[in-house]
Amino acid sequence: MPKAHLKLDFKYPVKQTSLKSGNWGWQYYECAWEGTEDKTDKVLMNLTIKYEYSSTCPCSLSMSKQYEEEYRQGKTTEGSGIASAHSQRSVATITVTYDAETDFHIEDLIELCRHALPTETQSLVKRADEQAFAILNGDNPMFVEHATRRISTVFNECDKLIDWEAKVEHLESLHSHNAVAYIRKERN
Repeated sequence: MPKAHLKLDFKYPVKQTSLKSGNWGWQYYECAWEGTEDKTDKVLMNLTIKYEYSSTCPCSLSMSKQYEEEYRQGKTTEGSGIASAHSQRSVATITVTYDAETDFHIEDLIELCRHALPTETQSLVKRADEQAFAILNGDNPMFVEHATRRISTVFNECDKLIDWEAKVEHLESLHSHNAVAYIRKERN
């Protein structure tokens, strides 16, 4: 039984610079911050954020490129010669646990997410930003299992974290069910 417990739910605004145009907007992160003090006076913090990003289907990307090449070579006359890989907004809900004495902040968690999943949705987009985003998505195609491995790689390298877990959901644009994966830090 904890000696003390406090939980706060809030939206946390962060100024986000656009990818190319130099503009900026506010990106809001749904957060939950929870602190628990046990009988030994040790305080552990749990910080949860919802991180929105874009995921391009690797299979769809490959098939689009294959179709365009076959069209150029005259192997098919179907369509217009232009194909587009499907992408969708995706959400990673990540909870990290750390000692309250550790210097760790919401911005640190956001940076870990950005490193693991660099296709974060944008708060302000001009034409140059949209093209840069399309290139970024093309450079980072991923299924949910790719996203979880990326999270695992980045979060396991952070020695400030005692524990972490993540739920990754790709809100599919191709089919009517979403793709969902869960991952957590391995226990020793």
